[in-house]
Amino acid sequence: MATENFKEAGEIFQNAIEIEDPAKRAQYLENACKENPKLRAEVEALLKAHEKAGSFLDVPDLDPDVTLDESPISEGPGTKIGRYKLLEKVGEGGFGVVYMAEQTKPINRRVALKIIKLGMDTKSVIARFEAERQALAMMDHPNIAKVFDAGATDTGRPYFVMELVKGIPITEYCDKNNLDTRQRLELFVDVCKAVQHAHQKGIIHRDIKPSNVLITLHDGKPVPKVIDFGIAKATAHRLTEKTVFTRFAQMIGTPEYMSPEQAEFSGLDIDARSDIYSLGVLLYQLLTGVTPFDAEKLREAGYGEMQRIIREDEPDKPSIRLSAMGEALTDVAKHRKVSPDLLRKLLRGDLDLIIMKTLEKDRTRRYERAVELAADVERHLNNKPVQAAPPSITYRLRKFVRRNRVAVITVSLVAAALAIGAVATTLTFLSSERLTGKIEQPTPNYRLVLDDQMAGMPVGICDFSPDGDRIVFQAKNNLYITDQTATIKRPLLDDLGEWEQVLWTRWSPDGRLIAYTLRRETPPDSGAEIVSAIFVLNPDGGAPRQIGPDVTNRVIFSIFWTPDGHLTYHTNEYTRTLTLYGNEVRSFSRKELPYVARELWGRGYSPNGRWFVSNRRKKNESGSNLCILPVSGGPDRRLTNLPGSSKGPTWAPDGRTLYFVSGRTDTLNIWKLSMDQENGLATGEPRQVTFFKDTVVLDPKVLGDGSRIGFSMFKVNTSIQVADSSSPQESRTLVRCSEYSPELSPDGQTVYYVNDSPGEEGIYAVPCQGGVPRRLTESLPHHGKHYRSFELSGDGQTLAYSTKLGNEHGLFTIAASGGEPKFLVQITKEKTSYVVPQWSPDSSELAYADGNDLYVIAAAGGKPRKLAHVSHGWEEYSVRWSPDGKFIAAFGMPKYRSNAVFVVPASGGELRQLTSADEWKEGLEWHPDGQRLTYHMSRYDSETHQVYLDGREPTLLVNAPDVWEFVGRWAPDGRRFFFLGEVLGSGKSSGMYVYDESSGKTTLVSGSGENTGVPCFSGDGKAMIWWETRETSTQTWIMEDFLPESTAGE
Repeated sequence: MATENFKEAGEIFQNAIEIEDPAKRAQYLENACKENPKLRAEVEALLKAHEKAGSFLDVPDLDPDVTLDESPISEGPGTKIGRYKLLEKVGEGGFGVVYMAEQTKPINRRVALKIIKLGMDTKSVIARFEAERQALAMMDHPNIAKVFDAGATDTGRPYFVMELVKGIPITEYCDKNNLDTRQRLELFVDVCKAVQHAHQKGIIHRDIKPSNVLITLHDGKPVPKVIDFGIAKATAHRLTEKTVFTRFAQMIGTPEYMSPEQAEFSGLDIDARSDIYSLGVLLYQLLTGVTPFDAEKLREAGYGEMQRIIREDEPDKPSIRLSAMGEALTDVAKHRKVSPDLLRKLLRGDLDLIIMKTLEKDRTRRYERAVELAADVERHLNNKPVQAAPPSITYRLRKFVRRNRVAVITVSLVAAALAIGAVATTLTFLSSERLTGKIEQPTPNYRLVLDDQMAGMPVGICDFSPDGDRIVFQAKNNLYITDQTATIKRPLLDDLGEWEQVLWTRWSPDGRLIAYTLRRETPPDSGAEIVSAIFVLNPDGGAPRQIGPDVTNRVIFSIFWTPDGHLTYHTNEYTRTLTLYGNEVRSFSRKELPYVARELWGRGYSPNGRWFVSNRRKKNESGSNLCILPVSGGPDRRLTNLPGSSKGPTWAPDGRTLYFVSGRTDTLNIWKLSMDQENGLATGEPRQVTFFKDTVVLDPKVLGDGSRIGFSMFKVNTSIQVADSSSPQESRTLVRCSEYSPELSPDGQTVYYVNDSPGEEGIYAVPCQGGVPRRLTESLPHHGKHYRSFELSGDGQTLAYSTKLGNEHGLFTIAASGGEPKFLVQITKEKTSYVVPQWSPDSSELAYADGNDLYVIAAAGGKPRKLAHVSHGWEEYSVRWSPDGKFIAAFGMPKYRSNAVFVVPASGGELRQLTSADEWKEGLEWHPDGQRLTYHMSRYDSETHQVYLDGREPTLLVNAPDVWEFVGRWAPDGRRFFFLGEVLGSGKSSGMYVYDESSGKTTLVSGSGENTGVPCFSGDGKAMIWWETRETSTQTWIMEDFLPESTAGE
């Protein structure tokens, strides 16, 4: 039976068997199944099986006083049941007996046959039994005991036939073999994946416990096997252990592993989260040797008290439970090959959080699915941040009130008298807060809907359908579509043809089409280095269709839909809008549209189509602000002025709220802003919605009616790496930092780095061997991710940087030992955030670029000395002083959007252009011999070139195969060139390589991080440092139950 029809067919069947009149039953089926012949056939099959069962269905209801343990079983060894011959009894429980049996037809094999005693007393139970038998037959998982057959004996007793598993309970196996914590967790992950498989087939176990999770050996390797799937649900009883019965209700499950909703009998439907609870009890027992609630004490408590304990009492955290074990802890720790103290430490933190999340009384606070629990355990095993988090203070307070209701009521009555006098003041306060819109936000709920684990593959760029029910994502160079459960992933593209790479994907506003971009490289003689194109397809069927012509020699950085169904795409030169027939609607050039190069992503069009929100680079500091401009053309207006960068806008459907992400480097959160859509004006101040730390939130999208937001996110950890330059692969982590290029003192003893965390901004110093960092400044320098952001003088005594301090925008110096910053000179405000001064080798002067001019200023201050001028300005971060102090080099722009290498004597003289300005260049560096400069060619095949001071033609330095080179720096020995490049095939955005000029060999130095900075060296070249960012894989979440901005003040 198909999984999607399972529940519906079962419900229709149960209703149908209550209708005795054949004509009325046929009419009911006609209406219930409508035009779904497959569903009708499945119901008819159930009805047919029901009729064949004959008197088996007419077993009289049991008297409530009858105890099922007393029901006799006449079958025994030697008895033949159908094609199965019973060999020996291998287990017996409250109302079931398990035999090893021999199957003779159609194949010979040993099986396990379980006969259920009398008590299948309702037609609905039999219907559920037959429906689940068919569903069980669909399951195919290496960690699930397969169900082969089912039927009824001659006496009317139903039975199941399943794989004969020769194993022992998982807890017994782990203790017998003294498995450590990691080994136990790895086995547990396999169990979770098996349970997830069953859930996907519509089966809830309801009796997960060690005796139903057996360990067998395959080639000497332990393999968990989950048994008895669905039987508890099929029979509404337990099979193998004593079950508690009363006249009016019965407990389904084993008490110590039972979820609160199972013990409650409230009519609440039991779903997959009940199994999550039982998995949590199993994990608790695997790690501590005991269950959260002692089995013997539960049974001694009596039926009603047992129910109350399961429903209301909070178990101790595993680490706390260990502390209360006394001498028994020694034996528990021994079976896990650790000391008692270490076992407590291993459980404290992540494992406590994970387990307690599974044991939440409120099932909405547990993991939604077994695969999410498995993923969190694997994150712990891989030393990654887990999703489980401690409960909020509000939640803990609410739980306290529930546990101590009488005491709280008593205290509240006393407090009420004292509070009456404050009521008027409080009401006035609340009223004034609502008038300003500054009301307390409810805590949002977050739900994980897609990640690598759930997809079974690395997930790239994704997008939600407008209603949020479906997700399209890029993976394995294809597009896939799935729903919020991620159980079925369907590829959308059969063949890319001549295209090589799938990039951006976006769902149309009406949900009918998906747009995406493809890219390919071209032959050398084609006249174009790269070609991109935009396509659309119907996700429910139909061939892809290209929109507009190929885009040559331009990278399409993003695509987004207009409210009226046109497509806008953004390149490094322009932003253009096309109809679905490829006709151009409008186009903005780079000069006309304010944006930050590659960061124009999001959904900037207002719902009425009149406004477009973009992000503009800040004038006086690093980062960007959101701005809004008319789609019809005209000047833009600034919307935000928050620290760091604001980008990724998305509008609420009513146009009254604009959501976006904002923050610095390794922390970006969702914010919101009240808007007047008609006039394109902000009507309030930006307000933060999420409060993640060390987390980057990407691409938010308002879903449906505006009550949900979908977004992607990943965790970030950036740190300074320290290594001996002779063996840079053996680096060590020194301190957390931000993605700013650090500096190393000439003696190699002190590291200078930047922290841009809110409230901690500034340049810091820390001993290279470790210690307490010292904060030197309270302002941030220019953000030089892959370039210098500040510079230490050659004598190691002074730092120089550009920043905004008070009302002064200019160059500053500060002693490396600390003190007050010294203002040197004011520079052009339009370019403040890009100016990076560089020290002369003797530490007496600083060179810097300001607008179209190149200057030198004495370290002590004074009037700057102008050295050179170019018509379209300088790349301010590229200024480099030659090692001998005789020359200053920089990238200058003789024409718009084109740069070249220029050099000028430091003492003044002729400005010489050493390269052409045909292609864009980055990463200018002097060789230690002072006779040549290296630079990166920002072409699509990416190469590192060098140019000579004596006027020779530039030559190729590095063009490593399978590596996309980027900026770099020479080691002081002049033999090795360290550069950044894409680690192809690894999914990393960059890695560090070293090119040995004497041997011509290129070697990967550091590719473990997601992003890497350019190294800095000590004076003797023996020590080197750099920043490295490690990221978790991207996850996709839905945030709900938050207060939309449009409701504030209502």
